[in-house]
Amino acid sequence: MKIVDRYVLGLFLRFFAGGMAVLVTLFTVILFFELIGDFINHRAGINLIAGYFLNKLPEAMYYMAPMAVLAAAILSLSLMSKDREVLVLMSCGVSSLRIALPIVAGTLAIAGLSFVDSEYVMPRAFAKSEDILRHKVKKMPDISSIKQNMLWVKSGDLDLWNIGFLDVEGGILHGVNVMRFTPDRAGFEKVITAKKGWKDATGWIFDDGLERDFLPGGDITETPFAQKHYPFTLDFKELKHAEKMPQEMNYAEISNYIEHIRKVGYEDIRYTVDKYIKITFPLISVVMAVIAIPFGLRSGRAGGALSGVTLAAVIGFSFWFVFSMAVSLGHSGKLPPLMAAFGAHALFLSGAVYAILHREREGMAA
Repeated sequence: MKIVDRYVLGLFLRFFAGGMAVLVTLFTVILFFELIGDFINHRAGINLIAGYFLNKLPEAMYYMAPMAVLAAAILSLSLMSKDREVLVLMSCGVSSLRIALPIVAGTLAIAGLSFVDSEYVMPRAFAKSEDILRHKVKKMPDISSIKQNMLWVKSGDLDLWNIGFLDVEGGILHGVNVMRFTPDRAGFEKVITAKKGWKDATGWIFDDGLERDFLPGGDITETPFAQKHYPFTLDFKELKHAEKMPQEMNYAEISNYIEHIRKVGYEDIRYTVDKYIKITFPLISVVMAVIAIPFGLRSGRAGGALSGVTLAAVIGFSFWFVFSMAVSLGHSGKLPPLMAAFGAHALFLSGAVYAILHREREGMAA
């Protein structure tokens, strides 16, 4: 079987490489047309555009790998089935699962590389691509940084915001401190502390806070408030960009951030779901490979490559729909985080195993 294993693995890897090239190119073209207006309006040079897309490659490869695995596995098995190679092997007592074992083994290696990508390559590349787009192409000022799990944001020339936790979904800031400097930046003019705040049409509303005014003579006045409106112009979109996205954090970083959120008493469900996805997303490739076994063998008898590509598209869309719905429900707290991140895997993997066992029973009966 070693010769057969090498043949099956080689066929799968050739299709996988071709599929990745097509899908990554498609990802890049779609992203280019989304951003072409920004590149033209800001007169971005070729070097900046090339640098941006080069740093997007690890992200593109990470997200496209499962679909490339699915298409490659289905096409490999359907081609072998069409050429009667599967029939010959099964007539010698080799099961369909054993025939596909090199594909599953190759996919495990691909899943491992995807995890390494998400841990060590993609976070840095993603941050670099965002820096190129926001600061070098759009010339936007660098207004924020994250230090010791706290978000610091510079708004204008005199205001500095310190935010304990940013609830992106709810649009709420928790643990807000706004420090306004004097015009000569020699000291503070005002410091506002609030438990939470949110944006409205004309500014920001802060809840349960304290306003400290630093008077010229050195005196400090303190005025507590239950709720107060401030005409700050800081846009919530800027805060969303300032927050680190899951693509910018590896497993250890997002785990540490969750620990910080829990210690200060904020809701951590959304980040817990994202932490589990760090592990479960690379495993989608393995699920796709197992799903491909019964469908790939069947498509070889029913139309070959065209049927295989169509099956890959239908199965891939179905999985992404279920997976995206589960993640959304997990982010909103309607599903437990582990179920949100792994539920689609379990559902589709169970269906694939059932189809494989059913096919094996049919083969034994025949």
